[in-house]
Amino acid sequence: MRIRFKFTLSFIFLSLFPLVVAGIFAFQKLSKTDILFIGFIALLAAVISFLVARIFFRPISELADMASRFQEGNFSQKINVQSKDEIGKISQIFNNLGKQLQELSLNFEQKVEERTVELKGKIKDLENTKRAILNLLEDLEIIKNKLETARAKDEAILVNIGEGLIFTDLEKRILLINKAGEDILDWEEKELLDKTWTEVVGIKNENAEEISSDLFSLDKIIDSPFIFTNDYYYTKKNGKIFPVAITASKVSVNNEPIGIIIVFRDITREKEIDKAKTEFVSLASHQLRTPLSTINWYTEMLLAEDAGEINKEQKKYLEEIYQGSKRMVGLVNALLNVSRIELGTFAIEPEPVDLKNVAQIVLKELEPKIKNKKIKIHSSFDSNLPIIQLDPRLVNIIFQNLLSNAVKYTPSEGEVSLTVTIKDKDVIIKVTDTGYGIPLNQQDKIFSKLFRADNVVSKDTEGTGLGLYIVKSIIDHFNGRIWFESEENKGTTFCATLPLGGVKRKEGTKTLG
Repeated sequence: MRIRFKFTLSFIFLSLFPLVVAGIFAFQKLSKTDILFIGFIALLAAVISFLVARIFFRPISELADMASRFQEGNFSQKINVQSKDEIGKISQIFNNLGKQLQELSLNFEQKVEERTVELKGKIKDLENTKRAILNLLEDLEIIKNKLETARAKDEAILVNIGEGLIFTDLEKRILLINKAGEDILDWEEKELLDKTWTEVVGIKNENAEEISSDLFSLDKIIDSPFIFTNDYYYTKKNGKIFPVAITASKVSVNNEPIGIIIVFRDITREKEIDKAKTEFVSLASHQLRTPLSTINWYTEMLLAEDAGEINKEQKKYLEEIYQGSKRMVGLVNALLNVSRIELGTFAIEPEPVDLKNVAQIVLKELEPKIKNKKIKIHSSFDSNLPIIQLDPRLVNIIFQNLLSNAVKYTPSEGEVSLTVTIKDKDVIIKVTDTGYGIPLNQQDKIFSKLFRADNVVSKDTEGTGLGLYIVKSIIDHFNGRIWFESEENKGTTFCATLPLGGVKRKEGTKTLG
């Protein structure tokens, strides 16, 4: 408004300036009428100048005003100019420019607002992320402390455990050995790392003969939860061999095998004690056989009434005596078998053996018990099963024990299945039942001497607890394996392997009966 007023005054001044100057020179010569006329003319000129100034200078003033408002950020003002001359065009351009600037300003403000909301959301997300990271760090710290505690416990166990422990990779290279293992073998861990386990300990049998390096390979234990044996010898750093009890098991991560853990202990003292006990048992058993044979002989004579007639009550008592005597003879024979195994005096006399024929003979012998308990028997034999060089008496003992145990410890109307198949270089014998099963806390003792699980002792009081020990000893001498899977009250599966290539002859003074 001030700009427009200044333009108007300036224009009026410029219009009246010539009249004022002319009036000053002619003032003294003019009459009063002339002076009034001149004044009127001057006033008329001023009015005309004012109107002309408003017509010509108002748009320019409004343009200047609008430019000032644009500078202040106000784009809503418009210029009301109806003329179509250059000033009108410029005014229309300014109006369009103002409209565009206003739209741009609104869009810019909207975008700024949207961006502000977005940034606020991101700031909130960052704050939440920050809190989550802090919580995660706290959780990780807690987990770290727990892991360090667990690691300390594991290290304490490894250091203080009385048995040697070795961890190897899939190539059987030693990755870890505990202090007890170092002491037993007289090796230090730094001397053993990255060496092959069998190269260090030199696994041997009781005759100091080297055993296959594949004995505890992953392939041998992949199908079994563990392997346990007392029949092998390790070599100390100084070359001295000593007997060991060994437990080997696979280690898996996400169901993928990564290595093997072998736990072992020196059982030299135990072997010496067992040898003394075995010699005593052998001697006692031999001494028991003669009177038991005499009892059986005379009982059979009395039952056959060779010494005269007997009544029903006497016959009942004599049959009880005869059955008890037979059980005693069975126990004595089992004890003699154990003593011959442990003393190494039993012989292995290989000859061609038809495994299918041996198994069927054993099933035929068990037929009365099978029918009495109404047990369903399923048997399957590989069509390519060859004749193998094995000791038929020892093979008979294997089938007899596995199948008789399955029948004995399966309730009436249960099922027992036998399969004999070929896999790689082995024959696999598999006996499955739907019986009482083996309690989980006693499964590691199942191949021990004189052991019977608690859940079957009350159901069947007969049994020596020596059968599976003898079976495992025979299979070990055949360089085979035996393992099992069992769940209490659901059943048990025993698996045993025999070499397709047969076994070597072993000289001995006695045979197993």
